[in-house]
Amino acid sequence: MKSISKQGIIEMYDRLINYLSKWQLQHGNNKQPLMTFSTDCYYAPIYLFGRYCKYARDVPQSPWTVTVEPNSTGNNKAVSGNSNSDDMVGDEEVRKGRGSIEEIIAYEIKRYSYAKIVKLHACGREDIDVRCVGNGRPFALEVGYARKAFTKSILQQIAININSFQGMNTQGDIRIIGDQIIAVDRLIWESMQSEAEEKKKGYSCVVYVKEGNVTKERLQELEERSRDGQDIDEEGQVCLQVIFCLCFGKFPNVDFTNTA
Repeated sequence: MKSISKQGIIEMYDRLINYLSKWQLQHGNNKQPLMTFSTDCYYAPIYLFGRYCKYARDVPQSPWTVTVEPNSTGNNKAVSGNSNSDDMVGDEEVRKGRGSIEEIIAYEIKRYSYAKIVKLHACGREDIDVRCVGNGRPFALEVGYARKAFTKSILQQIAININSFQGMNTQGDIRIIGDQIIAVDRLIWESMQSEAEEKKKGYSCVVYVKEGNVTKERLQELEERSRDGQDIDEEGQVCLQVIFCLCFGKFPNVDFTNTA
């Protein structure tokens, strides 16, 4: 497969017309059929890179739907994905959250380029109810069948529009860091997963202490145990299993309990 520009296609077409015209003049009414051939032309994918911050607690990274069906008690239950009982409607696909980061960015990309496909691939992901702040999360976009090329100024304008609460971002759910989206090669897209596995993450949360004697020394001890990969309480059972994107911690013998 060879890349060819729009001008190259025009030139190839002109050369083909010229060749056929000469052949007709040389052979006149000759019944011998012409040689047949075919040419397929595709829009080469365009790859873009940027970083986003997410401020909404009801917007997933990508469009999220779950399949739900009624159970024997008449209530609905999720059979795939993650869902809350208050927005399940029996045995059908139910949309979770309010839009998505992918759709917010894709809206502006498609508006400028008339692209048919925009896929987002980020370095990791956050839960739908978790914010992403700081210096943002790196992401790459694969733009397919774009009818207009992206210039540096157009990409910057796309980022500015998103940050100006336009399109699908009227509530300021996300922000593009530095008003900057840049064009990159395919290697960036392919390396995003390995980057996600190797990068370091930082989290913060608010801990509610219901009861118990929590001292500074005790918290330092727990921090050291956690840093060393030890259980918080040797006799307790620590549950680190993720079920439907929720993490439940069970610490029966610890002096305090926390909820998140």
